[in-house]
Amino acid sequence: MKKLIIYILNLPLYYFSILIPKNKNIWIFGAWFGNQYNDNSKELFEYVNLNHKDINAIWLTQSDDILVDMTRKGFKVYRTYSIQGYLYTMMAKYIFVSTGMADVNRYVATTRYKIQLWHGTPLKKIQDDVSKNTKNTIQIIKDIVLPFNKSNYEYMTIPSKNTERNFKSAFSNVKNFEITGYPRNDALKQYTKTKKIIYLPTHRGEGKGSIENIFKTFNIEKINETLKKIGYELIVKMHFYDLSRISFDNQSNIKFLRESMDPYELLQESTILITDYSSIYFDFLLTQRPIIFTPFDIEEYQKKDREFYYNYEDVTPGPKCQDWNEVLIWIEMFVKDITLFEKERKEVNKKFNKFDDFKNSERVYQMIKEKCNA
Repeated sequence: MKKLIIYILNLPLYYFSILIPKNKNIWIFGAWFGNQYNDNSKELFEYVNLNHKDINAIWLTQSDDILVDMTRKGFKVYRTYSIQGYLYTMMAKYIFVSTGMADVNRYVATTRYKIQLWHGTPLKKIQDDVSKNTKNTIQIIKDIVLPFNKSNYEYMTIPSKNTERNFKSAFSNVKNFEITGYPRNDALKQYTKTKKIIYLPTHRGEGKGSIENIFKTFNIEKINETLKKIGYELIVKMHFYDLSRISFDNQSNIKFLRESMDPYELLQESTILITDYSSIYFDFLLTQRPIIFTPFDIEEYQKKDREFYYNYEDVTPGPKCQDWNEVLIWIEMFVKDITLFEKERKEVNKKFNKFDDFKNSERVYQMIKEKCNA
């Protein structure tokens, strides 16, 4: 009932917004349903703020912490559903999101130029390819009666030609696909060499799956002792869907992050990445640092969660471990020789990342200027 009331109140505002002239110098940004400040939207937002002062770049958020922090840093940020959030969205010619229109104020986002920056190179199937169900009559009526529930994008940024077919299959609501590289990868140009290893597992069932299973062989005392011996620290950053589901205590050389934060800040300092099916490893390939893969539950994952676009063995340039004992072995091997799997990493990187110059934000900006006559 609450949702229905919100829809009814916003419907006239949607049609009113259509009548409002769009200003080419107002650019709206948001990410992860308005609850986070990270990903491609963040990097592009900061690039525009730094390099193009003529653009009125505005971040929309539903988080009090983000609102306070970004305001303190001098950025223009408003609550998604504040008066300013509504007015600027009505006037904006360009809107940038990393997940969907729920990242911003979708109720009055009536500009033609909605740009989907997305949040990773898909290893696992996404969007339309997860469910090809034909819309029923009720869904069709809802789309007509509640037009702000539809998410149609003029452009989508993608990392390489090799991924284009999959993106086109997954996103029937995107008109044009542009190979620009992901803005968030620009952050990987910075590298503070440390003795840190980052573990970034993907979520299971949007936070409803059996994420605990990946820690069955995680002997925290043994792992901590091995890390102490070689002088390395392991940082465990769960997907934000799973942040509150792991109960391990921090150790001298193992730290579990309890708060949501931008993983690319962690990757800047990571000597080794450990992950399972997260698309983040495609981005990390740009650094040419080692990756350890942990497909402990791959059969169950593909059966209960997602199928893959590719053969997992073919696109994962690094050791595939069966448990945490093997992970420890490979950590020590990479510490001794960082060049292991170097050739394989370069080959996969070339296939999935067209650009390695860390100028993707600039490319997206120029694409908007040229394609959209900004």
